[in-house]
Parts: sequence; C-alpha cells; structure tokens
Amino acid sequence: MPTTQQHRAHYDAFVTHISALCQTKHIRADLERGRGRPVHECRPLHRHLSRLVAQHPARRAHYTLASLIALQRSTSPHSTDADLDIDTDNPATTRDRPDREEPTPADANAARAWRSRPNLGTSLAIAVRDHGFNASRTEDRLYTLTGLSSELLHPRLWSLARHLLAADVAIDWAVLLEDLAWWDHDQGEIGTRWQDSFYLTLDSHPTAQEL
Repeated sequence: MPTTQQHRAHYDAFVTHISALCQTKHIRADLERGRGRPVHECRPLHRHLSRLVAQHPARRAHYTLASLIALQRSTSPHSTDADLDIDTDNPATTRDRPDREEPTPADANAARAWRSRPNLGTSLAIAVRDHGFNASRTEDRLYTLTGLSSELLHPRLWSLARHLLAADVAIDWAVLLEDLAWWDHDQGEIGTRWQDSFYLTLDSHPTAQEL
C-alpha cells in the first residue's frame, strides 16, 4: 500500500515527466488538447499517458494536469521513466480512491514541507497581489470553483491556468494534482484550504490596488 509520501513523490515525478514530454512540440500539442475533458474524450493523450496512469484511481486528475502543464513551456531536461522513478508496468492500485494512511512522526516534517508549498488559492492571491488581477472577481471565481463537482471543475481549470500563466503566476502542479486526485473525497477540506491560503496570502502583503 503506497504511503502519502510515496504518492507525493509520484505526483512530483509525474509533473517532471510531463514537463519533459512537453519539450517535444507535437506531444505538447497533443497534451494541450485534453483541456480537462473526461478521459474517454482524450484520445490524443492516451499514447503519452496510458502507460503511466491507466490503472490509477485518479486517472482524470493526471490527464487534466498534463493538459495544464502543456500550456507552459518547461525548461526541464528530458528524462526517462527510470530517472523519474515512475513505474509504467504497475502504475497504481485499481481501488476507487487513493490510499491515505495516518501520518507517522517520521513523516511530520515532510508533511509540513508539502503543505507549505503553494496551492491554487495561493496562486490566485499572488495574481491579485502582484499581477493586477481584480480582487473581487478572483475571490468570486475561487468561491465558485470550490463548490463545483470534479466534472465541472476540471474544464474550468484549463482557462484559469491560461490566465495565470499568461501573467507569469507560478502554479505548483504537483500540489494541484494531489488536490484533484482527492477532490471527490475531500472537496470541503481542499476547498477550505484553497480559500484559507487565498485570504492569508493577501493579508501577508498589501495588494497593488491598496498601495
């Protein structure tokens, strides 16, 4: 049974692998066509992703994440599956949801480090604070996103990511992947975390509109 830290290592490795794939123009174009659609509507993506996540319980989250990464040009060097420790022969359990165990004391520091990384709420706050996004509209958009089912959330993330990336706002893809993987089971907790991060990040520094 994979541990939380193993899952998170997988998320980081997946992001690195997809970023490397996006160095090839036609692969990047294929991945970009996903646009948060259901997996069965993403035929161009299967040749690049099936070996990685065909049996993963959060397969759609991986497909959506790959399509979002394809929106930006990565500077990551090309890597192989062996380099990234992605097991293409046995990608994941086939259970309906990812395994999540109670953290042990040994995992506490790693868990705190992961939670200190920016989630989507943090990125949206930075967009308001440093890049001129309208605070009220961005707050309303975040509120709407946190109330959506995964079926409605995934397609909306594609356009949101385009706006953020166009403004040079960084997105921590691995953190977003974990949140999407757990959305159907912990939507309330994840949505609360996004909103907390949004408001706390705004409060930590005045926005451009307040200066």
